[in-house]
Amino acid sequence: MVLACAAYVVPAAAMAVIPGVLGTALAYAPLMLANAVCAATLMGARARRVPQSMQALAGVAGRTLVMAGLAAGAALGGVAADLLGPRGAYAVVAIVLALTAVAARPALLRARDRRLRGRAIPAN
Repeated sequence: MVLACAAYVVPAAAMAVIPGVLGTALAYAPLMLANAVCAATLMGARARRVPQSMQALAGVAGRTLVMAGLAAGAALGGVAADLLGPRGAYAVVAIVLALTAVAARPALLRARDRRLRGRAIPAN
């Protein structure tokens, strides 16, 4: 999750500062790559944690959340672009994603440590 947020920060920040359509298109390509990697990671995590009999329900629930997020993001992005301009809106997105990654890191490290507890960790 932290890596996914961090992967989104760079293209969003680039779109905030690169002028013109070509610059935006060049910054958008890595954003879509980050999106694909994030989606694959989340689907794999869900498949490992959800029982087989509940996979379809979990998939539909996840898609519902994604669609709700798209609608809310479009509404908030429209307001931000109206108030700050497109570059300002992308700058806000980059800042919020960076803060989300920083805020989530301690909880994710604790979860990783709990998961690794009891396993033999090979010494390097």
